[in-house]
Amino acid sequence: MSERMVFTNLWQIDELSKAAIDDLSFGELESNPRGYFRLLSCPLCSDQLAAAITVGEPIGDYKQLDWLYHSVQTNIYLLLDSYNLEEDGLVSLPEGKQSRYLYYVAADALFHSIVASAKKFLDRGQHLIEKYHGKESERYRHWKSITSNAYDSSLVYALMYDLRNKTEHDFWTISLVNIDEINQKAGLAINIDNDLMNLGLKQGLIERLKNWASMRTGEEKTAWLSLGKCVKTYQSMIQTLYLICLDALIEVIEKRIEEHRLTLESMPGNFIVWSGKGVLSHSATGQTRVYHTPDVKIIESMKQIQNYNIISKLYLSKDNDSLP
Repeated sequence: MSERMVFTNLWQIDELSKAAIDDLSFGELESNPRGYFRLLSCPLCSDQLAAAITVGEPIGDYKQLDWLYHSVQTNIYLLLDSYNLEEDGLVSLPEGKQSRYLYYVAADALFHSIVASAKKFLDRGQHLIEKYHGKESERYRHWKSITSNAYDSSLVYALMYDLRNKTEHDFWTISLVNIDEINQKAGLAINIDNDLMNLGLKQGLIERLKNWASMRTGEEKTAWLSLGKCVKTYQSMIQTLYLICLDALIEVIEKRIEEHRLTLESMPGNFIVWSGKGVLSHSATGQTRVYHTPDVKIIESMKQIQNYNIISKLYLSKDNDSLP
């Protein structure tokens, strides 16, 4: 059974810039449990369409960035929770060769999911700050300063950052180290002495890794980085960058809402419906497409999320003072 309408993602509202005004109408999804959708007879005017796109575009970009951010955090929580992973990297091993092998493979897969999702989030975050504020803005310079300083000062961040361009071609980054067969314990770690030198990392990072390994060897310790420490450090850094992006988008959205508030509030319903031949550029079957109208109250929820993450970050960061 095919749907008669396609409810689009919030970040797709810019598609309406190619719609003919006569092909658009308002729709309303009632907030009752049955969620009955109905078309309204009120036609759109050009001012309403322009306001919906102008305000809806940064809201959609925020929603997409928020989705990507929570994708990273979900992957991190999955790894930490699945392995009861703390900063020392120690884990309990299952019995049996095959079970242990799959346990190890799953950890490696989750780690690469973190690296891949973080790459998408970081690229998108930088793009949005550049898009809405420009490369010459203080906000963009602040972003570059934070990421550059993190790369230079934290071996963990530098390694995770460089791995994002390598792990799509090469896996086996994680190792089980210091295996204790008697107590069925081991360290889940990024082992510098294993395959890490063969991934084509930047030369400067390779030298830093060698220095770290030499220091560990001098202290009669294995040359590895605890996976728990790496992931928790990266988690804190990703949250910092999310807050920078969130603040930048709040400024843009708040300004645009105020500029178009009266027009937005004049819109009936809560959706714009696009039907006609024009939708064929986005739908192979020409299905009617439905777009969310901008919510003028979204700033309140964004600021609540901002405050929550600031408080959460204080707890995440308090144990990360001794980063390698």
